[in-house]
Amino acid sequence: MQRSRSNRVTIADVAAKAGVSSSTVSRALRGLDGVDPRTKEAVLKAARELRFEGPDWFAQGLKTGRSPVIGVHIESFRNSYYGELAEAIEGAARGHGFLVVLGAAPNEGVEDEELVKHFLRTRVAGLIRMPLRTNGARRLCKSLAERGSVVVVVGDDMTESDFHLVGVDTLSGAQAAVRHLYELGHREIAFLSRQISSDRFAGYRTEIHKYGLRERPYFIPSGTSFVRSAYETALRLLDSSTRPTAVLAFNDLIAVQLLQAAHERGIPVPEELSIVGFDDTAEAQLVHPPLTTVEIPKAEIGKRAVEIVVKGIQSQSPLPSQARSEAEAGEPVPPAGPKENERIILPCVLKVRGSTAPARG
Repeated sequence: MQRSRSNRVTIADVAAKAGVSSSTVSRALRGLDGVDPRTKEAVLKAARELRFEGPDWFAQGLKTGRSPVIGVHIESFRNSYYGELAEAIEGAARGHGFLVVLGAAPNEGVEDEELVKHFLRTRVAGLIRMPLRTNGARRLCKSLAERGSVVVVVGDDMTESDFHLVGVDTLSGAQAAVRHLYELGHREIAFLSRQISSDRFAGYRTEIHKYGLRERPYFIPSGTSFVRSAYETALRLLDSSTRPTAVLAFNDLIAVQLLQAAHERGIPVPEELSIVGFDDTAEAQLVHPPLTTVEIPKAEIGKRAVEIVVKGIQSQSPLPSQARSEAEAGEPVPPAGPKENERIILPCVLKVRGSTAPARG
């Protein structure tokens, strides 16, 4: 067999050895539909024998105007929730033969928009990102979709309509958390959060009003260190002359800061203070006592989001030369993916552990 000009084994080399076309090799290696199992096995065997390391994604992107790379936008590397979610997305993407480019930026402001611009420049095949908070980021994501990328929004937002959505019903999750505390006899239930506008806070308020209780919101101010600000706000809550007997935290990261603050103040959890977190991160089971929390189905979010991207790519035909030129010039190309945006809303589940107990008295 005559090898390609470069010493690097290419898709064309694998195709020649397997006796199939280069496009069939590409689909087989990426795990896409439409490849006969026997053909796929022949391709994989040829790739192993040739020690095929994989295609040059950058060069392929320049040729086609699209690349088998999925961009993932998370808010922060500090919160393990995003790390666990990104891991789920990466695993699902790898299973379909895609690479993941990960970026972190708050989903509002200049950092968010700059990250989307980066994904525009790299011509990602798809973008899986946190809910959109600004018009600038939304406009840039629309430009990305117009150029052929599949954009999927994941997370708390259940109202997204411009893009595909894999949302989570955190409103019902927060209601379940408050209901759990109420059934334990708690009547002074606080909410500790970094933001006012969220389905989690809306769920808290709805359930609090349902039982005729008083709202007790504590909001964490913006600062150079979010963890430090969360801890200081937790201390302020605990030092209140009318300290609540139970607290629902916006996420597990905040709940852990509250738990540490309670230890510092000598307040036993759950005997004198019940705490409920949100997200069910790894830390929730490692702290003492283990944290009662609302589970977010991170693995399912990752799986569903990647499936939408893959489905969108599978529905595309290779770009003709004119469209490739337009893509390279940054011009819009025919929309990618299903004509109608997919909308998936996943449920939350309350995980009762050791940080909640019946109210005293």
